[in-house]
Amino acid sequence: MANEFIIDATLKLGSISGLISLIYLVFQNLQKRPRFKLDFQGSSGEHYENDGVHFFRHSYSGILKNQSLDPNSVTHFYLAVWGNKKKTSTLRFGHGGIKIVDKSDNNEIKLPIHFSPREAKNLHITFEFPVKGTADERLLQEHKEVKQGSGVYLPKYEYEICTQDISENMFDSHGKQVNRDEINLRWTLPNTVRELQQGKIWPFIKHSGKIFKSKIFFQLKLFMQALGLWK
Repeated sequence: MANEFIIDATLKLGSISGLISLIYLVFQNLQKRPRFKLDFQGSSGEHYENDGVHFFRHSYSGILKNQSLDPNSVTHFYLAVWGNKKKTSTLRFGHGGIKIVDKSDNNEIKLPIHFSPREAKNLHITFEFPVKGTADERLLQEHKEVKQGSGVYLPKYEYEICTQDISENMFDSHGKQVNRDEINLRWTLPNTVRELQQGKIWPFIKHSGKIFKSKIFFQLKLFMQALGLWK
C-alpha cells in the first residue's frame, strides 16, 4: 500500500510539474511572439499641389516599440482606413511616398529598421500621396460634427499606421496583429458580388471560401506563435 501511495503521489507531482512547465513555456513564448506597438504622440495633415497634382501629406509622431523578447525588423509602414471594427477590411490601404525621421538625432532613416528586444524608437513618419481619382478623395472630403449643433467638425475617417515586420506579420497601432491576407481578399470581394448580381454564383462562393480559409489559417498562426512554433 505504501509503495502504491508513493508511486501515485510521484505521478501526480510529475503531472503538476509538467503542467507548470507547460504554462511557463507558453508564457515565455507569448513574450517572444512578434509585436510592434506605436504610442501615438501627435499628427497633422495638409493638402498641397505638386505640378498641378493634388496631394495630401499625413505626418505622425510616436514611439514605436518592439514588445517582443526577440529582435525584429520593420520592413513596411502602411496607412489604413478601416472598413469595420474587426479590422478585417479597409476603405483604403497603402503607403505612397514615405519619410521617416529618428527624433533622437533628427536624422532621416530608411526601411528596414532593426529593433533589439524590447527596444523603442521615437519616430516622425510622413506619408504623401495623390488624392484625385483615389479612394482618399472621398475619405478626406467627409466630416462629422463633434456634437450636434456645435458647428465644430472633424474628419469622419481616421487614418491609422500599420507596421509590417520581416516575417510579414502586420500590426495595427495598438500592437494587435491583423490578417493582411483577409484584408486583400475583402478588398476584391465587391468584384465577385457584382458577378453574383449577374447570376454568376461560383466566383462569389470561391472567393468567400478563400476568406474563410484565410481566417482559419490566421488563427492557427496566432496559436502556433503562442507555442513558439511560428514567428
